[in-house]
Amino acid sequence: MSEREQLRRACKTLTTVAIDECGGLDATRCLLGVGQSTLSEYRLPHTSKVVPVDTAILLDQQTEHPYFLQLMARELNMGIIPIVPQKGILGKTIGEISRLSSEAISTSVEAMADGVYEIKEIEDMEQHFHRLLTVLERGIGILNRKRLDMRERGLTRIAVHDKGECP
Repeated sequence: MSEREQLRRACKTLTTVAIDECGGLDATRCLLGVGQSTLSEYRLPHTSKVVPVDTAILLDQQTEHPYFLQLMARELNMGIIPIVPQKGILGKTIGEISRLSSEAISTSVEAMADGVYEIKEIEDMEQHFHRLLTVLERGIGILNRKRLDMRERGLTRIAVHDKGECP
């Protein structure tokens, strides 16, 4: 079986799983605004039609599981890391670093895609890097204060509480 056929079958299987998790064909039709016969074609193994990317994203959102995103990432020899909203100043800062890093990388990759940098692209990259640097410096400050506090109290380790920060 070719790689393309394996990928097609994987998409069909994931579509079936996602539709079932959404409550079946009729419920999924209502949630996504896609016709029932079209949804059936996306999941039936003997049809050539597979779920389009926009519908796959909607299915991932409805199931709250990245079925299709994981499949796409795996096909590209990549992985995905969920960004879970964190509580507490350190947790929120780490989440912000993650988000801003992703934005900076995306902006840079898009700027390099055509092999030419334009002034606007460089300015956008600089802006993203400066925002990231500001948050990184804040994170370093938070960690530094925590480390100093621990040393003053004679502690070598402390628990991370529900709020995502140390006492």
